[in-house]
Amino acid sequence: MDNSYILLKTYFHLHQAELDLKKLENEEINAYLADKNMGSFSFMGAATGGVKLYVAQKDFHHAKKILSDK
Repeated sequence: MDNSYILLKTYFHLHQAELDLKKLENEEINAYLADKNMGSFSFMGAATGGVKLYVAQKDFHHAKKILSDK
């Protein structure tokens, strides 16, 4: 089984990233947030691209559909 994760989406606000992560977890999709301290209004957030939502590669298309069905 392939356990690799790929970037699905980036955010500049941590709260939005956490909401989307919870939606994916409720659908039993393996996901995690990276660079949580780089979001919001910090200079480092802009420099690093903000908070990143990663999903298991096998769940990528399903996760993308869930987040687009807002």
